Amino acid sequence: MRTVFQKTLAWLLIGNGTIGALFVIILLLQGIQLRLLLMIGIFLFPILGIISGLFYFRGKNWAGWVGVAFYGIQVVRYHSQSFNFDWRSGLEMTIRPGTIREALRNVPTLEFNLAALTLLILQLIAMFQRQTVTPHEN
Repeated sequence: MRTVFQKTLAWLLIGNGTIGALFVIILLLQGIQLRLLLMIGIFLFPILGIISGLFYFRGKNWAGWVGVAFYGIQVVRYHSQSFNFDWRSGLEMTIRPGTIREALRNVPTLEFNLAALTLLILQLIAMFQRQTVTPHEN
């Protein structure tokens, strides 16, 4: 059986994925034009979080590692005029090292999603936590 901590993280994966999927649906309903492959990837990413949370809640350890990857890919973002790496879903709290002048000049930026980093660390802790069975769950 999963601990309460692990079950909470499973629900957070489900919640993050759901928020991300709703965000993608809203973007698509607004008529944003994207390439088909990019659109599929953007939609499947939050679905991956939902599936990971559901299976992790049911006791599948592989799903916890998928959750680690789900949060890990969201931690760092890079933006420049020629290349963007930006995957996000659900909770977000971003910091950007640098000055306001750099941000206004549109120079390449590196951002860190502290919410994703926190959830990544918690998910890693949960992955190495022992599963316990309480007496009333036997």
